[in-house]
Amino acid sequence: MKAIAISKKYVIYLTLPKHMFNPSQYPSKLFAMDAKIAVCHKENTLMSLNASQKKKLRGLAHHLKPLVIVADKGLSDSVVAEIERALNDHELIKVKLRGERDERKARATRIAEQCKAELVQTIGQVACYYRRNPDKPVINPG
Repeated sequence: MKAIAISKKYVIYLTLPKHMFNPSQYPSKLFAMDAKIAVCHKENTLMSLNASQKKKLRGLAHHLKPLVIVADKGLSDSVVAEIERALNDHELIKVKLRGERDERKARATRIAEQCKAELVQTIGQVACYYRRNPDKPVINPG
């Protein structure tokens, strides 16, 4: 993932597939379809949620389906960009983590650190994350 634009409020990251290092060789439509862009708010910082806030978020996340699946290849730049996009859109998401128990635990904490999100809960292969959107918050954790 490469930062392509930085403003006072946002950072824009661009992820290119491995086969597209030189976009001038490819048609612009193909380039636009294969590239992934993530917009991150600079003010997103790690927050600490107390027990009652986590309890409320767990209740809200109960009916959600996992939006992103992290498979055996691990956390690639495109997976992190997709998690960023989902957090910007939904604030509260579930991520399915594949692999052994130690790998899942390490990936869950790494996602929370990289995306500056709060790890609300992990049950088996599913982790739940919350990050407040500073521009238009949807969920109030209480």
